[in-house]
Amino acid sequence: YGMGTTKALGEALIGLKQLCEDKKIQQACGAYGDALLEDARNKPAGDASIAAEQEQAKKLYSDLCAATGEGCLSFAQAFEPDPKARFTLFQKGCDKGQFDACSELAAAYEDGKGVEKNAKTAQQIFEKACQRGHAASCGRLAVFYLEGSTPEDQQKGAQLSKDACDDGDPRGCGNYGTCLATGTGVEKNPAGAAPYLKRACAQGIQNACDTLQ
Repeated sequence: YGMGTTKALGEALIGLKQLCEDKKIQQACGAYGDALLEDARNKPAGDASIAAEQEQAKKLYSDLCAATGEGCLSFAQAFEPDPKARFTLFQKGCDKGQFDACSELAAAYEDGKGVEKNAKTAQQIFEKACQRGHAASCGRLAVFYLEGSTPEDQQKGAQLSKDACDDGDPRGCGNYGTCLATGTGVEKNPAGAAPYLKRACAQGIQNACDTLQ
């Protein structure tokens, strides 16, 4: 959420609370929940108000999940440790058109977390979300093609990786940089790979950091 200073966060809490509770604006309720959790994180351990803020955010997300995919996704990521329950929430969020939730749902199928592992279903979900312009899903989808057995698959995987990177997905940048470094799906170009790998590494993609070394 990133409200910055404590003063700015305090002002945001007041404004978002009004928009949520008085105006009943769903997007504001989600942002209010995010701000409450950030405020709780900024407080010293043992502060008496932390639990109350966390509980309030939990209720906001739970109520929102009945109407929006964002609420289901936020509840799963912030409050639900059980893999099966998280999977159910990601499914609900995806069904409501929240593509971050779809990406998490596909990843659950891919990794077998909360559901039986099913790579084909994972690929299908990533494909649908990617087609709707979800960059992270395109980045995940690219891996399926890069691991394919034909040059055409690898070319498609490289292109998906580049497109995902151009749309802001660090995984896509790392994958495309690796494609350039190794000549997978594209003409080998180690010098051209470096900017993509550095960009991905700077955003926490460890594989990209390892490839740079």
